[in-house]
Order: sequence, then structure tokens, then C-alpha cells
Amino acid sequence: YQNGHTPCNKVKNRIQLLNDIGFEWSIGGRDQQDTRYKELLRYERELGDTGAPEKFTENIFLRQQVRAQRCDYKEYYNGNTSRRVTENQVCKLNKITFERHARD
Repeated sequence: YQNGHTPCNKVKNRIQLLNDIGFEWSIGGRDQQDTRYKELLRYERELGDTGAPEKFTENIFLRQQVRAQRCDYKEYYNGNTSRRVTENQVCKLNKITFERHARD
């Protein structure tokens, strides 16, 4: 359904029932993004950069988020706006001089 396929009526009904009860379609969603952004701000404040290098083991979730953001950020700047990153997220990352390239 999310990949451009047209759902049958049975699927449409199930989707509507889930929507009616307030089903959350994304895992983590905005709250998780906000949490990781705040962690990145804290990382920058404490260590002076936004690198979160691949060997950073203190917060693997932050490291994974930074890795994903780098990929999304690169795709965004290459004109692929269908990636997960939004213009708002790009603006937030630019405000903190986000390091777009990984370090060791």
C-alpha cells in the first residue's frame, strides 16, 4: 500500500479501522527524532562537534541516527526529496553545523 500499490477494499477497511482508533503508523516518529536531535546537541556541547564517529559507543542510537541523517542529508542535497529527511530537519542540522561526512 505504501509503495504505490492500490489497496483492496478489505485492506482499506482495516486501515480505516486502525486510523479510527488512533493507530500510530510510524515507530518512534517525531518524538524519537526530537530525542536524537537533543542528544546530538548535548554531544556537540560536550565534545565541540557533531561528528558522533563510527567508533562512538556511549550512545549507539545517536551514532545510528547520525549515520542515517548523513545519508538522508546527502540525498536531500542531491535533489532526492523523497527521503525521510524533511526541510525542517535539514534547517535544524544546518543550525548546528552538522558534519555531513563520517570520521573514524
